[in-house]
Amino acid sequence: MKSLMLTALAAGCLQLAGCAAEGPAAPPAPKALTLENTYWKLTSIGETPVEVAKDPRDPHLVLQSRDHRVDGADGCGRLRGSYLTEGSSVSFVQIASGKAGDCLAGVRDGQAMQRALAGVSRWRIVGRELELMNERDATLARFQAGE
Repeated sequence: MKSLMLTALAAGCLQLAGCAAEGPAAPPAPKALTLENTYWKLTSIGETPVEVAKDPRDPHLVLQSRDHRVDGADGCGRLRGSYLTEGSSVSFVQIASGKAGDCLAGVRDGQAMQRALAGVSRWRIVGRELELMNERDATLARFQAGE
């Protein structure tokens, strides 16, 4: 009985040693970013950077895949509307903003984001950045994926 227990204990130690020799498990791969269901914080309109302090009214977008709704903020108020997408094509429809008071410092024009969205026809994600472009591939707005 003792030799059976010693054999089982030795086998268990060898299994543990074998696992330890393999090293730590690799961390899971980061989730790939998608156009939809990602918090996209505005970083520039055209070539003009947008820098604002952390605030719920930060200029941002979230494209909701379940009903093709756009929710967000333009730096002055809430932003809502809908969108159509197929492949790398996207268009924004009926984008409206409800101004909630003063615009955040760093937001010079509360309508600039809406004007940019109105001209968008294509999108692409490079790293953690979303670029929205017109039909001539000129970048109209850039966004950074939120945490």
